Amino acid sequence: MEKRGLPRIAASWPVTIITANGPVEGEARNITREGVFIHCMERLSVEETYRLVIKPPGEEISVMGKLLWSNLE
Repeated sequence: MEKRGLPRIAASWPVTIITANGPVEGEARNITREGVFIHCMERLSVEETYRLVIKPPGEEISVMGKLLWSNLE
């Protein structure tokens, strides 16, 4: 049983995160109506707002999002 409250959609979509130090490439791994889990190898600042360019097949979606947690440790 899924312990999280929101249904998730599995994804494997490229994402570019725009930071003050330049773009960071990552991958959207799952999506809910309230957020996106993005896998990347760069350390980003929690509580920082970033512009994301999410690239599902055949389109490009640009949104703003706030990083709420990170498990890079």
